[in-house]
Amino acid sequence: MPSNKLELVKKSSEYIKNKIQTDSADIAIIIGTGLSGFGSSLDGIDFPYETIPNFPETTLPGKNGKLTYTNVADKKVLFFQGRLHYYEGYSIDKVVFPIRMMKEFNVKTLIITNSAACLTKDLTPGDLMVIKDHINLMGVNPLVGQNVYEQGKRFVDMSEPYSKNLLRILKQSSPIPLKEGIYVGVTGPSFETPAEVRYFRAIGGMAVGMSTVPEVIVANHCNIETVGISCISNFAAGIAPNRLDHDSVVEIAKKTETDLVSVILNFVAMI
Repeated sequence: MPSNKLELVKKSSEYIKNKIQTDSADIAIIIGTGLSGFGSSLDGIDFPYETIPNFPETTLPGKNGKLTYTNVADKKVLFFQGRLHYYEGYSIDKVVFPIRMMKEFNVKTLIITNSAACLTKDLTPGDLMVIKDHINLMGVNPLVGQNVYEQGKRFVDMSEPYSKNLLRILKQSSPIPLKEGIYVGVTGPSFETPAEVRYFRAIGGMAVGMSTVPEVIVANHCNIETVGISCISNFAAGIAPNRLDHDSVVEIAKKTETDLVSVILNFVAMI
């Protein structure tokens, strides 16, 4: 992200800071596909994405793109409802724009969620899987190009992309059992073929989705501790006989929303 693009991030951040009368936040949360009800239940100051200078708008059905500044368990929270996917045609810089904004607010902790397909019968639709690591098969890395030294180092250590300490707290605080596994990030928007699913499973993947990886890479670049949760919304191709469609993904994600909200609120209260 060249310096002129970082200036766009700064202008977006300054707009929000002026409106909320503070220049920092403790936690940021990104909510994935089909989980928009969570944000609607929060009391706070809402900023529809289209009202934020330079901020890209999400185009995917099932998402009401907005940023909410709120307070949860006495912690200042930036809540991003509706993420930006690479397959929507955005540049990778736009996809990670919210993470760059978080750095401008000195956010220390990121909670990132997504909807994902399970690659193994150890998982089933409706499960919540804590991401312990990921495999980047998106064919893109958001750190390629001129480095933003103001936000992080040129070469980023990815030996612990998801904080082991936060993962431990998440599991301890959760009111429901959580699964744990490796997330495979792909570009989409086509769903995976059965052959691809066999490959993902062979290299250690337990769930696959079309997001999260670019944001987590930049969060590590920005020294923001991260915890990730996948809402398992469907079996991947070849595991179950049903054909895949986006509407069913959204439907299952909505059914997991109550559990996800409970898990996140308990976690935020403990950190």
